[in-house]
Amino acid sequence: MGHIQLRHLLREKFTTSELISFHTYVCQFSSIGSIGPKPESWLCSEFLISLSGDCPRSPSPSQLKLIFPSVESVRTSLEGYAAGGSLPHSQANYDKQPYLRQFLHQWRSERLGRTRAMPHIKTYTAFDSTHRAQWLLLTSANLSHSAWGKLEKAGSQLFCRSYELGVLLCLKDHPELDGGDGGRLPVPYDVELTRYGDGDEPFVWDRVYKQKDAWGRRGVDG
Repeated sequence: MGHIQLRHLLREKFTTSELISFHTYVCQFSSIGSIGPKPESWLCSEFLISLSGDCPRSPSPSQLKLIFPSVESVRTSLEGYAAGGSLPHSQANYDKQPYLRQFLHQWRSERLGRTRAMPHIKTYTAFDSTHRAQWLLLTSANLSHSAWGKLEKAGSQLFCRSYELGVLLCLKDHPELDGGDGGRLPVPYDVELTRYGDGDEPFVWDRVYKQKDAWGRRGVDG
């Protein structure tokens, strides 16, 4: 759908005061593509602006959280390293974008009993200060220029290489989930996010991992 289309939909759906109330933006995906050499190249500039609905109060990079399985999560998953076959992320790409690590959080889904099931779902969500999801986009778009598009020609044109499909759910359209009973939009991960620790690295599918996985196998070249 392109991130500019999401920007327009959010501006149509939410008032300015509602947009300002968004506190955290969480992106959860199964593949990382090319998004530029610096955070301000795209991720924390035009893309984050779109996630905020082009909010008059510019969002801070600290409000952005990314969820992607770490090496240890894949190693100890139900399928072990084999699960990494559905997590396209190359070493060369990661080496070009080392800043991503400061935004990364673990895949955790204890509430749904799916922590050890590596995700192929892609969701993008804005939470308010009470950790309640105000909108949820379920989409085919992973984190890449190809999927979301990149502005060109002084911002007058969005170039997208891929066709993606998404469904946008807004809490304000579902009062049955907002009745004061703790209900919320159904995000697939635990809302209390776990930031990568000092020894954690995102999984890449073309690296050799020597430590055995849950099935006693070692990772091999992609």
